[in-house]
Amino acid sequence: MSLGDVLIYRCLLQRIQKVIGLTAEHFQKWINSGRKAVMIVKKMAL
Repeated sequence: MSLGDVLIYRCLLQRIQKVIGLTAEHFQKWINSGRKAVMIVKKMAL
């Protein structure tokens, strides 16, 4: 593995980590808004 390969690999890894991080954040928001919606529906049902 040459130095260039290592740099490209590191760059790719960082990008993948960023994407995973963003997806996780997005998922968290989605789950939170889903919970809020469930709470609202429960209150309306009562």
